Amino acid sequence: MNQTKLLLESARGDYSQALNVLMMVSVGMLPATIEDVMYAYMVAKDWCEWVKNPNSSKKNPLFGKQSDFTPMLSMFQRYADDLGELLAISESEVSDVFETLNPNLIQLWHSKNNTLKEEAKMFHRSLRVTAKLFEEKYGEDVFSKLLDEKQVPPMSELNKRNVS
Repeated sequence: MNQTKLLLESARGDYSQALNVLMMVSVGMLPATIEDVMYAYMVAKDWCEWVKNPNSSKKNPLFGKQSDFTPMLSMFQRYADDLGELLAISESEVSDVFETLNPNLIQLWHSKNNTLKEEAKMFHRSLRVTAKLFEEKYGEDVFSKLLDEKQVPPMSELNKRNVS
């Protein structure tokens, strides 16, 4: 795992860390592969949802906190937009990731190693979130179709916390 991926993993649990890491990825202050950018985009979108609905789930890092986090929503949305634009600009690299996706990665979902299971789930989830971006914003469903062909589970399955 590279340094950017480690920081992005940490950013999923802490809003101040998320704001810093997302800013650094979006402006190029951290070395980031296209897969890192896709993962960062997913983190930004997740934080937008968590800020909008802080008590929607116990999995939400904001669950049960009394502070008003809504002022952060515009910053997370801006990072999501910026990262989405980076993905659009790099569409050929994004396409390469989807086209060369090894369908055997699904087997990691059956690993006895829970950390490996979770990493595989989050990787596939970042692909689905990216495919949804291209579908909703640009009307391109080719990435979603590639994921379906390679039997990547749908978002409803990827949003479940524990993979079995």
